Amino acid sequence: MNRESELLKIIKRLQSMTLDSTNEVQERNFDLFGVNVLTVLYDQPSKTFAVYGGRDDRRFAFDDLDALAIDIYENLAEFRAVF
Repeated sequence: MNRESELLKIIKRLQSMTLDSTNEVQERNFDLFGVNVLTVLYDQPSKTFAVYGGRDDRRFAFDDLDALAIDIYENLAEFRAVF
């Protein structure tokens, strides 16, 4: 699969979180091989993302969608390499 298209898919999923107003907090899981690699939350009122998971079970906050997309992409690539 083309790596650029993988990053674009991540960006589109994140953008959809910002547009979905059904709940104040949106949650999306990013999985590979049936395993949850990362969970991303988007808080509508504060317009910030929170990321949970990864190899070291880290927690980070992002206010930049592009930086978050790159972080998700790198975590998925790392998981794919060691799986």
